[in-house]
Amino acid sequence: MPSYYVVYENKAKKPGEITFQIIAGAPTIPAKLSSLQLEFANAETVLKIIYPNTQDYRTPFESLLSLAQVGLAGNNPQIKIARDNLKQFKNDIVLKEGKRIKNGYWGKLGINAFILAALPWPIVWIGHYPKHLVSIAMLWSGCMAGVWLSFGMRKAILSYDDLGQLEKDQMDPLKRLIFCGILAIFVGLYISTQATKIIIADYSLSAPLENPLVALLLGACCGISEIVLPKMVGKMASGLINTFKRLKMTAAD
Repeated sequence: MPSYYVVYENKAKKPGEITFQIIAGAPTIPAKLSSLQLEFANAETVLKIIYPNTQDYRTPFESLLSLAQVGLAGNNPQIKIARDNLKQFKNDIVLKEGKRIKNGYWGKLGINAFILAALPWPIVWIGHYPKHLVSIAMLWSGCMAGVWLSFGMRKAILSYDDLGQLEKDQMDPLKRLIFCGILAIFVGLYISTQATKIIIADYSLSAPLENPLVALLLGACCGISEIVLPKMVGKMASGLINTFKRLKMTAAD
């Protein structure tokens, strides 16, 4: 097999970065080799996120560079050996850094959730506010707890790619919590206006804002379902708008 890549670190111009240089005049690169090159490039990107500190990054980077040279460089690149060892490399990084990254993010999410959940509690404890307002406060607090639980449920086991990007939507914890809380309030208002009706064990959930504990439960369910919540609210909003349009057309007739 001819040589396709020269794989090295250009310490003068791009220190800490793997250079995958295609050899001039090389024939068409086989698909299995180009896909392996992309795997190494992606692994390097994630590694930079995991280790923002140059000193901590150096050792795993050198291991990754060596594997890339084994799998891509020379006349006889060891593709299978390199891919198997890359998989083991990723597993080792997950075992070493997964707990730190997961618990760090989860802890930050929990602190923000606790603060935001506690904000409306004076409304609950003072007791002089309308029941609907108390229920909205409970709904909000329940959603904060639900979002925190959701992360633990969804990310029970982390992959190597998760270490570089725990949440695919790239929201930071505070914005995620506020976003989900507002959506949860919309759901509560939507159900309370009897735009829809939910029945659980013969109990009608058509007015969750009449019962603070039911509102708390509904908020927690919304938070736990945070991944599908935006899509669900979008469908609710579309259905509500279509209903208004039909009513307007009926009134016009």
